[in-house]
Amino acid sequence: MTVGLTEIATACAVITCGGDAVEDEYEAPPPALMSISDIEAMFTVPAHAPYKDEETAEYERTINDKDDEIEALEDELNDLQKEVKTYEDENKALRSEISVPSISEDNDKGREVVDSKTSSREKKPLVRTQGQTFEATAYTAKCDGCTGVTATGDDVRNTITTSEGLRIVAAPASIPFNTKMKITQADGTSFTAVVLDRGGAITEGRLDVLVPDKATAKSFGRQDVKVEVLN
Repeated sequence: MTVGLTEIATACAVITCGGDAVEDEYEAPPPALMSISDIEAMFTVPAHAPYKDEETAEYERTINDKDDEIEALEDELNDLQKEVKTYEDENKALRSEISVPSISEDNDKGREVVDSKTSSREKKPLVRTQGQTFEATAYTAKCDGCTGVTATGDDVRNTITTSEGLRIVAAPASIPFNTKMKITQADGTSFTAVVLDRGGAITEGRLDVLVPDKATAKSFGRQDVKVEVLN
């Protein structure tokens, strides 16, 4: 059954004004306190219904604030990733122009691992030496932290010589890799060696001879040797 707006208005007027319902059909009803527009608004559902309570509204506002914060952080992360990519590209470009040696702990002296193909220091002309005096020490690949691999990439964990029988030495950067030399020790004995390694403490006028173990290295000690370049 359809209820007319007039009847709804009359019912609302009775409820609003209070009192009993009109018993005398001839008695005039109390004046309506609500307009037709107000009554229509009561029965009209808004397109976007309000939250059912303040707690729900606050929860939704918190979610919206967090979403905005996450979006801002994502934008910041994207900017940082672009910045990192730029630095990586610049670093790669610099590395292509200069040689950057890496340092590794080896025989407690910090062996310097240098790529013989890219090191600009290896492009110095070879200076032949005849009986030049060097200070020599010894090192071993069998120690805590030692890699057992020379700066040229040769595995010396189980040997102190090359396949040609040449002893392996670490020399300063002024002497190129694969330089062969005759080394005469303080006791007069000599051997032929080849430069396959570098060392953080191996500066000009220094040599480091590869030996099988720490005991031999200690026995070798520190001594002056005569060095003659053979190639």
